[in-house]
Amino acid sequence: MQKRKQRKRTDTRVRELEEQMNAMRVLLKEKNEVGQPGGESSVTATSRTPMLARVAEVNPTNADSMHGAGQSIYEPILLDQRRSDAGIDSQWPASAASRSDGTVQDQRADIIDRGIISMATARHLLLRYRTDLYPHFPVVYIPSSSSAEELRTIKPTLFLAIMAATSGVDNADLATKLDWEVLQEYARRTVVNSEKTVELVQSLMISAVWYQPPSRFVQLKYYEYIHMASAMAMDIGICTRPSHTKRNRFPAESVGNVHPTEDAANPDLSMSSRSTKNQLSSDSIECRRIFVACYGICAAVAFSLRRPAMMRMTTYTRESLDLLDVSPRAVPGDRVLVSWVRIVAISEEIRDAFSYEDFGGMASILGPTTQRLIKAFDLRIQEWRSLVTQIGRPPCLETMYHTIRLFLHELVLHVDYSPEDFKAPYQMGPLQPCDIISALPTKVGVESIGILTESSHALLEMLLSLDPATARALPVFSY
Repeated sequence: MQKRKQRKRTDTRVRELEEQMNAMRVLLKEKNEVGQPGGESSVTATSRTPMLARVAEVNPTNADSMHGAGQSIYEPILLDQRRSDAGIDSQWPASAASRSDGTVQDQRADIIDRGIISMATARHLLLRYRTDLYPHFPVVYIPSSSSAEELRTIKPTLFLAIMAATSGVDNADLATKLDWEVLQEYARRTVVNSEKTVELVQSLMISAVWYQPPSRFVQLKYYEYIHMASAMAMDIGICTRPSHTKRNRFPAESVGNVHPTEDAANPDLSMSSRSTKNQLSSDSIECRRIFVACYGICAAVAFSLRRPAMMRMTTYTRESLDLLDVSPRAVPGDRVLVSWVRIVAISEEIRDAFSYEDFGGMASILGPTTQRLIKAFDLRIQEWRSLVTQIGRPPCLETMYHTIRLFLHELVLHVDYSPEDFKAPYQMGPLQPCDIISALPTKVGVESIGILTESSHALLEMLLSLDPATARALPVFSY
């Protein structure tokens, strides 16, 4: 029989752990001294090798068994320190570069530098975004004068989000890899560095609109992307009416509007957003476009998933829609976006009028008031459709038109089915016997069921008529 190895005494193991902790404290002290004059040359060269020897003497068996023979358990710490001393991140190689305003920017090796895609592929994917993806849902406009090289330099996260979204049209493996890169970038900039910029809002919207499905559907994150983008837009002041009044409570060198109890010279002590040199005005056409897109996306997801809406229609939202519709600075895609948001706004009114969020208190089609509201809402939907015929019928508008009509006339099916059956993932239960079906006027029931059948067939025919490339370029709302 194999002889059982005698276990070390408790006091011996405690002493070894104390020696290891002392060794780690010495290493931490050395790391803090690095960067001081003569610190790296005088401390590292003379102390690291003896320190490794002391660690190996403390517990050589564990070091060999866990990390291989001859390798210390502190070698990864020293490796990360050497990378940090050399200005290299352990996962994302970086180099320091100067911006035009004189500040230092951390330029990390992106997907081009690391050879994930070539620059020629990036140009092709950007062209595909302009021609294939953007017309279906014109939420983030990239001017034709902006090249892939310029976008990569000025807005690297937006560049990465576009690459991930467009690669999903014909290369699922590349799309999965780039989607992971986007996730890492979002985590670093938003969660770790707490950055809040217009670029990040645009990037999150693209990732939400052209979402790459995960391997498991319980991991769906486009709902989180949408609300992250909207919350960040609120934080940087895009979703609020710009203030045109000037405050002169501080000297001329102070930046922005500062509360009198705040330190004007130290913006880090302020919760108010401070305008920077290159920051867009919240009254600009681009910020208005972002604002109405955030509202439209939040409202569309709220009615399709039967969840509370994060943003509501306001007077400022209507003013922004009117501005995008008639402004000479608007781009052609803005009219499609405005039309899409206008019909989504009707769905918000339908959701509130019939209490679609509350399954227990949902309106009944048997009520005369509900029947009159259905006719009024359907009339408004038809008026919207007559106005958008002059700009054509893009798939995103046609899909939303039929979806809203299904949403409106769904109440007639609640007589036989539970309202909870109409919430994703749509697991229909058995028919429920109802004794009050005779109270429903025949004309109301026939009209609603006819519209439901017509819209359902129209959606199916539209989807089946699309070629695979076009179907892959559709936004997630179309599905």
